[in-house]
Amino acid sequence: MSRNMHRVKRYKRRVKRRGKRNDATLWAVLFIVALWYCLIGRELLPGFFLGREVVAVSEESSLYEVPCTQANMAKLLACTLDEKETTGKQEDKSETTWYSSYYASLQQQGFKALNEKEALQLMDEQTLSKVLSEVVGEGYEVTATKSEANKDKHLSIHEVINTYYSAMNQVKKDSHMKYITLVILATPSDEQLGAWQVVTDQGTFGFKGLILEPLKNQTIQIAVRGQEILGVMKVISKEGTIENCEIKLVTDQIVTAVVKGKSISFQNKGVDLQQEGSIGKLTISSEGAIAYEPEIYGEKDIVTKVTSNTITLEKAGVLNYKDVTISDKTDLGNYTSINQLPYGVQIAYQKEGNELVALQVIGRSNREGLRVVLANKEGSYVHKQVKLVSTAEYDLIYNGETSKLAPEEVWDSQTFNWNKEAAVVRLVPKGDTAMKLLTVNKSQGFPKYKGCMEITKVQDGYHIVNEVDMENYVAGVIPSEMPTSYGIEALKVQAIAARTYGVASKESSKFVQYGAQIDDTTASQVYNNLAPNPLAYEATAATEGKVLTYKGKLLSSKFFATSCGYTANYGEVWAAGETFPSDTPPYMMAEKQYTGDKMVENMKEEKTAYQFFKLTAADIDAFDENSPWFRWQVQLSQEELSTLVNNAISKLTNDYPALIKVKVDNEWKSQGIEGIGEIQNLQVVERGEGGNVMTLILKGSKATIKVSTEYVIRRLLGGAGNPGVVVTRSDGSITNPMSLLPSAFFAPDITYNNQEQLKQIVLYGGGFGHGVGMSQDGVRGMAEMGYTYDVILKHFYKNVEIVTYQ
Repeated sequence: MSRNMHRVKRYKRRVKRRGKRNDATLWAVLFIVALWYCLIGRELLPGFFLGREVVAVSEESSLYEVPCTQANMAKLLACTLDEKETTGKQEDKSETTWYSSYYASLQQQGFKALNEKEALQLMDEQTLSKVLSEVVGEGYEVTATKSEANKDKHLSIHEVINTYYSAMNQVKKDSHMKYITLVILATPSDEQLGAWQVVTDQGTFGFKGLILEPLKNQTIQIAVRGQEILGVMKVISKEGTIENCEIKLVTDQIVTAVVKGKSISFQNKGVDLQQEGSIGKLTISSEGAIAYEPEIYGEKDIVTKVTSNTITLEKAGVLNYKDVTISDKTDLGNYTSINQLPYGVQIAYQKEGNELVALQVIGRSNREGLRVVLANKEGSYVHKQVKLVSTAEYDLIYNGETSKLAPEEVWDSQTFNWNKEAAVVRLVPKGDTAMKLLTVNKSQGFPKYKGCMEITKVQDGYHIVNEVDMENYVAGVIPSEMPTSYGIEALKVQAIAARTYGVASKESSKFVQYGAQIDDTTASQVYNNLAPNPLAYEATAATEGKVLTYKGKLLSSKFFATSCGYTANYGEVWAAGETFPSDTPPYMMAEKQYTGDKMVENMKEEKTAYQFFKLTAADIDAFDENSPWFRWQVQLSQEELSTLVNNAISKLTNDYPALIKVKVDNEWKSQGIEGIGEIQNLQVVERGEGGNVMTLILKGSKATIKVSTEYVIRRLLGGAGNPGVVVTRSDGSITNPMSLLPSAFFAPDITYNNQEQLKQIVLYGGGFGHGVGMSQDGVRGMAEMGYTYDVILKHFYKNVEIVTYQ
């Protein structure tokens, strides 16, 4: 206790010496607080009941247990009930106490539960109940859930704030406060500060009525309104980390750092003298500055392309790399490999000669629009020839010079005068026009593209990237992914899903080797296969800028063509590296896609899944029931099945060694095989919650294999297109040979011979596509039932928000 009391006395003498306060009442409050802090510690009640809602208060040792006076409560109310941030913050020289302005503010608002004469009394349950009743209205009370031994203990500041915050949320009132984490760097014991000012790594704050001196150099969580600290909630760490800290001076004894414009000195316990003048991350504790990590020095640039051994920067051009040290100083901090860097990310880097040796990510892409790499008819991104023409004038930018491409003038990659030193041609429109690509033929014929066209000469041909604004991109996706005959409400749903996917793709490195962020095929979402029509533009305009978020972050808005009556859990469809099943986001979970009660209880069980897939569109009120893909069948003899599997197995075991295992000495091992012989049996080992097949075992005369994930299973049973599988759809139509099954939502009906070996198999299936997220035919069905676009989206993506992307 004596050390804490000495701190309070030293604090008192310093403040009095500077003439900042001479109110004996203030020091009485500080004395009570310090005494309580030392003697009572953490013997507090574990929680409260507010109405019917339990407000949990942890008993972790990190909680900062300081008693709450009624004056602290008055400050909390005055600072948070007023719509403006200014209440109680002005320094009034005529004030006799630090809390007078807060009580005056409450009195002006007609607040009666607190009396300034009782300002120094500690808060208890009865007083808090009375205060909350006046704040949130009648019908709410605070009832203690503490033990009998602790029933007479007073409440701490963090307990009062948590209970107040929960009460305001419960009645949907804005408390105007938030919880933030920061590091305390300097308090009024430092001569440069006023009586109620504290310097942190987040700036300077006020802290009237609180004690922060014992928390110097620690990381804490606080409740704050504007720049005024309302209370300390917990101690996060006994150490503090200061990002982007300038090391101004280093000696054997002292480290002086500049943080938010303030110079602060620490005892030197771990910073090298040579770090003086650098900028980096400083770690501090009660001992002083204990560690330091300097930022990477070098040029600043923007990443435009990354291949397996080169990186292209906007200003520096092409640099080689081998082993690169990489760090991420952005808010997400998730880039750990150079291959993760997307187009447009901002970096600082070091190089030796023409080789990149280290880089630091310093900012996300600030580029507008989207860069789409265009595939040819065969699905390759390498075009043997590129011909472009427009009815309007374009700027042609090449090798640092700008010329004109006249209306109706054809630009031809094979006749263009290429320079060995420059491989990129950029065609920029002079207005709102489009350019026709004459060397690619799509469903619309020769496609037209708005925005810029960029052609890069590569070893085997040319890459084409269309740089287009987001709204024109969305309009180009809609008719290519969903028939516009589905109606405007369904198209609005597709517009928001497509925009969300497009915006999220700006953070992806999947196509960075082409200097792009997304492609125009099913590998991303199909773009400009069919030209945008008036309905596509109408749906885009009606939803301009709107995207889907979950807890403030963009979704991976997966969608597919047709459901079988259920969607699938994300993690039960795709593997994360070699891990399968993987994690499922809360918004991408399996859901039934029909009205009424469940038709079967458990889609994971083989018997009930079989019953469900045998149901026809006439048996179930499904959103997708009008699609011919709602139900389908595949019938195969043993010979046909064996041919499909053996034709695909060699390539698939090489391409997906973690997902196709071979049984060797009763163990499943990853190894390439040429075939498994005649198929003797097929068994579904595991299904997902939505009924999709997750794992199959196929027993052959030469080998037994275990196959996982929907895509690999579909490829295997489709023979990887050699010869392909013929499907009979629910409308009676028969498809041409397909390279993969329509979906992994199926149940096998197997006929065996006298030797109990597979003779024939019929797959009863439903749906088309991976089955995760939004079913496009389901969207149509819901729209026809009268559901609006926002309701439809929140049906397929649970607990999401529709917001305008900034």
